[in-house]
Amino acid sequence: MLRAITIIQPFAALVALPAADPRHKRCENRRWPTSYRGPLAVHAGKARRYGGEPCEDIAVDHGVDPNALAFGAIVTVVRMVACVAVEPGPDRRRSIDALGPGYAWMHDHAHAEGPWCHVYEPVWTPPQPVDCAGKQGLWTVPADVERAVRAAWYAGVTRRRMPGAAPSTEATQ
Repeated sequence: MLRAITIIQPFAALVALPAADPRHKRCENRRWPTSYRGPLAVHAGKARRYGGEPCEDIAVDHGVDPNALAFGAIVTVVRMVACVAVEPGPDRRRSIDALGPGYAWMHDHAHAEGPWCHVYEPVWTPPQPVDCAGKQGLWTVPADVERAVRAAWYAGVTRRRMPGAAPSTEATQ
């Protein structure tokens, strides 16, 4: 079962960018912690406004083509590797330092605000978004949608397994 999280655009698109891209969003801020670790589909929500501002305007501000935004679809698969608390205000730096040197990047990361940062590593982005209704919190991708995501993975990748997939004859590790 593939888990998912819904993120508003253009922030879902920023998560889908390659890790080497300076605009890449390495974490998602939530008000709740999670113990989940592993493969996670990133679903771009259907909302077209964030904080009263059109998502397309926010996309332009972040250097993302607003015409390329997908809504109501899975846009990438990441690996959730951590969930860390980040204190607001003057305690922010101390709280990040307490996480250890592996999290020093959070000091300058535009999207590490907290109070809980779900930290992601990029895994794979399908050639086309996979339509799907989203939900709040962490949720389980419907079986037919997961099959479509896996089919896109297997069609575009050889000699690798999608994270969380059992070995099969279609792909090997």
